[in-house]
Amino acid sequence: LLPLAGSEPTGAGGGGGGVCRQELHGAALAPPGRASREGPIICGDCGKSFTKDSEFVKHERTHTGERPYQCPDCGKGFTNSSNLLRHQRIHSGAKPYPCAECGKSFRHKEHLTRHGRVHATEKPHVCTHCGEAYSTRTNLLRHQSSHTGELPYKCPECGRRFGEAAALAGHTVIHSGKPHICPECGKGFRRGSSLREHQRVHTGERPYGCPQCGKGFSQRSSLVLHRRTHTGERPYISGGLAPSPNPTGETVTPTAPHWKEIHRG
Repeated sequence: LLPLAGSEPTGAGGGGGGVCRQELHGAALAPPGRASREGPIICGDCGKSFTKDSEFVKHERTHTGERPYQCPDCGKGFTNSSNLLRHQRIHSGAKPYPCAECGKSFRHKEHLTRHGRVHATEKPHVCTHCGEAYSTRTNLLRHQSSHTGELPYKCPECGRRFGEAAALAGHTVIHSGKPHICPECGKGFRRGSSLREHQRVHTGERPYGCPQCGKGFSQRSSLVLHRRTHTGERPYISGGLAPSPNPTGETVTPTAPHWKEIHRG
């Protein structure tokens, strides 16, 4: 720590780990916590300078390894009181940083900051460990394995390991000839266009609107079938069967064996 006033100066060859006494002599006489009267305090180990005694004392512990602040619950030591208080929240369960948007509280300020991105960038999948947010569940699962370090699910084809069964399921589709994988549910498709159509199930996008009633559909084929409810057109009648709208507004195509046989195309 700081040398006492009147202590013997250390010679130039006194070895590392000490403080440059010539520059610190005036600082040793300064009251604790105040700036020294004779310029900055220089660390003899790394040369870093400080304007206050208290700052230098904290810094010096990085070289000495001293950890005078001990946790009364587990005995772990810390170099300063703020780090001890931060650690003690693990034992107390205190979460003093609440989110102004949703009210969720966090143990550390940086976790609250990270969580704030959920409201700012539409990333609803939030890690319960650190508050990091992701736009897809797959990315969240991939991230969460970084906390546990566990990758128990192994691909039987290539040996690649995954932290979650869902991630493995999504990966194995690559080996089935369907390389276009949905990041939300892991379903595979042979063509990228088919994947893009499928993703509308998750996004709710309905780009095909009916000009008669304004109802939207995720696929063009669904719109074509729907429009027949307005025109009365029934081109697939066979044995009394025809497409008919279901309660959700989507059109159901009949699947009777006779209909399939005639219109196999």
